[in-house]
Amino acid sequence: MNPLITEPITRRGAIESLKKEKTLINHKDVVIYIRASTSEQKNSLTAQEAAMSIHAKEEGLTIHKKFIDAGTSATNNKFKERKIVKKMISFMGKHKIQKILCYHPDRAFRKTADAYATMEELNQDNIHLVFAHPKGIDTSSSIGKMMLNMLFMNSEFEIEEKKRRQVHATQQLRKQHIARCGTIPFGWEGSPHPTAKTKAGKPATLLLPLKNEQETLALILTLYKHQNKGYTAIAAHLNQLGIKTKQAGLTKTRNNKTYTVKGTWNRQNVRSVIEHGEIHPDYRHLVE
Repeated sequence: MNPLITEPITRRGAIESLKKEKTLINHKDVVIYIRASTSEQKNSLTAQEAAMSIHAKEEGLTIHKKFIDAGTSATNNKFKERKIVKKMISFMGKHKIQKILCYHPDRAFRKTADAYATMEELNQDNIHLVFAHPKGIDTSSSIGKMMLNMLFMNSEFEIEEKKRRQVHATQQLRKQHIARCGTIPFGWEGSPHPTAKTKAGKPATLLLPLKNEQETLALILTLYKHQNKGYTAIAAHLNQLGIKTKQAGLTKTRNNKTYTVKGTWNRQNVRSVIEHGEIHPDYRHLVE
């Protein structure tokens, strides 16, 4: 058989096959993804579902299934790594559904890097995100992608600006030895300020150096800055010396159970002390 005759037939068959496949996919079919962290829970889940049901009705979308991700942090869990998302994508593949309806981008993502990487991966699988709020964001279109990018850029700017203001406010209060929001950092103890007031009109908390904690802070900074010890190694050293954290002896409640804090050091609280602790001038000579 002449190959010049078979080639057009093959192409025609491919085109017909593609058309047939497109007719099998209804771009109005969606699944909905609802997420709330532990602190938000029930009210947030109900509100999201109600808003998305209204949006689906207005846009003529057909909801095939809802996937509820309760108690999941978007900060600590990337979108495609969440168990419920894996189940959702599997369901979409079996039922030839290409769109995920979500209330707001922050229900899916908290980190811009995760958002960009996820959209790229989903796009390769021909899966797109639609948001009920702000309206008009649909990543299957270039305009929708542009709107989402602008939203992330604006959100990132606001977060950085908020952090900058918080750091500046903390620095100004530290210069006056006043606790920010009443929080007493490691190395200090609190006492009512004789003149300064909070926004509520109550006495601000005056920070006074606490001798044993200032000495521990000096030791931590020495080990970290001058002996190149890591957080875990510093924690082990402090525990070996029998030095306790600031929380030691406090009574706390978790899951309706009361317990006493042992005050053991770990890499997290060592890191927090290094990043937020401030050594008083009288103890700086201890940092070798």
